[in-house]
Amino acid sequence: MDESIRHKRGDVREDGLIFWQYDRRRGLVFERWYDKAKFDRALHLQSLTNKRRVRDPEKERERCRSKSKKYRRENLEDARKKDREYKRKIRQERGDEIRAANREWCKKNRWRLSAVESRRRALEREAIHPQHDPNDDKKLSHIKDILGARGEYGVDHIVPLTRGGIHIIYNLRILPKSLNSQKRNRLDSELTPQQQQECYFWRILTRFLTCSYDYANAA
Repeated sequence: MDESIRHKRGDVREDGLIFWQYDRRRGLVFERWYDKAKFDRALHLQSLTNKRRVRDPEKERERCRSKSKKYRRENLEDARKKDREYKRKIRQERGDEIRAANREWCKKNRWRLSAVESRRRALEREAIHPQHDPNDDKKLSHIKDILGARGEYGVDHIVPLTRGGIHIIYNLRILPKSLNSQKRNRLDSELTPQQQQECYFWRILTRFLTCSYDYANAA
């Protein structure tokens, strides 16, 4: 998309398509072009929506959401097919730009991806405690990335999931990557005395850092 050209609703392209609006996703801008029939239908629906919004905006938004969900439930295969076709079209037109934006997003949000991976492994083993707060995963991953921006640290289960451990904040701690790889799926009591001391130190430090993190965000 040429950013120097700003289209207005109703602009007609050489192939006969009519400009509708710009869409933004993850910092990227997409142009939405409709044919004449679809453009007129969109204008009609927007005029109806605007009239309803004057009466009760919240109620109208809820009605539109429920209608959209109902249509998707009743026409799931058709909706999925349209989604795949739209994504395929976007990848063909702007594949390189989208991949670059995704790489940049992943680089800035490694802690979010780490939290998702930790929770995924626990879900596979059905080891998530009912009282576990998903925000604790993000909190530990964020602290881990603050300590080392190059992935020098990892989130470890004190009692490994393969040994019957559960996924809850009290069974999680931050460990240096080297120590975490040495521990593997062993208990602390099975490590050398020096490794046990280091693991205990990081267990206490993790509690201190999480409390400090909560205090800083609360302030």
